[in-house]
Amino acid sequence: MHNLFLGLIKEHFTGILGITPMSYQENAVIPLVLDAFPPDLSESDKKGVEKLKRWLEAPAAATFSSDRVKAVNKLQGANLRSLAFVCTQVHCSLPTNMTNYTKTDYANALLDWVSHQVPVFFSILILTL
Repeated sequence: MHNLFLGLIKEHFTGILGITPMSYQENAVIPLVLDAFPPDLSESDKKGVEKLKRWLEAPAAATFSSDRVKAVNKLQGANLRSLAFVCTQVHCSLPTNMTNYTKTDYANALLDWVSHQVPVFFSILILTL
């Protein structure tokens, strides 16, 4: 009986009255500013860049698994051109003995970049206070 009452309350508030609980959006931990997209970047590449930007700005513990393989696999979900653009913008350190990079190379470089940015960001924040 209690569950029936709760279901009715929920249906009336959300379905009939249109009242929904406010969703909480956490502010970016690492504010990331990227340059304008190159003109030859496709729409799917642009969407991939925006997805990567959201992931890189968000708290790393909430976005990426503690297992490095899973975190790299998540980053590899973006297409190659998106990964290359973001790596170029944030100045990731890529292997210098190669000329053509794979998604794995870019994903590893971005994951290394994120792991080095968090302590740097907090030390800058503490120094400015």
